[in-house]
Amino acid sequence: NLNKVECKIYKYDRKLDCAIKAFIEAGGEYIPTRYEKEAFLFNQKLESITKIVYYFETFNEEWTLKTIDVSESEISMDLMGDVFVVGYGCSCVLSTNKEEFIQRLKGIHMNEWLHRYHARYVLDGSSWSLILCFSNGEVIDYHGANDFPHNFDDLRNLFYVLREVRIDGMQFCYRI
Repeated sequence: NLNKVECKIYKYDRKLDCAIKAFIEAGGEYIPTRYEKEAFLFNQKLESITKIVYYFETFNEEWTLKTIDVSESEISMDLMGDVFVVGYGCSCVLSTNKEEFIQRLKGIHMNEWLHRYHARYVLDGSSWSLILCFSNGEVIDYHGANDFPHNFDDLRNLFYVLREVRIDGMQFCYRI
């Protein structure tokens, strides 16, 4: 099962980094694997990301579309969704800089993901898509229905924004 393999690789990355460092310090010559070279190249590519389009829909027709624009000065997000999720649409600037945002993206290890996730024998549930756009015009997309990468919640948490609302003098907070 590839998801189990992905999980193990993701879980042991830090231990592997420590082992590699110790090996080199002991005088060994470390030769990166094909996987490590691909991960390095993918992380380099993330430095040139310009836009992320994230879509999530549930079987009861709740949907959210988040478009994240990445510039040197700010990370801005346009949100669209049904009335129960975000209202009819809004925009905001994320409280992070590009460097921090890219580091958090790298920590998700999307290079380990499959490009398509689909659970068999499930008739209703949720579907999602993620499109990454780069400054050189390259586009990478991932999508799925009722199945997700092992760390999909890490990605979703990166895009959440906390909103505060006052109703009849009472303050409420919600995530969009």
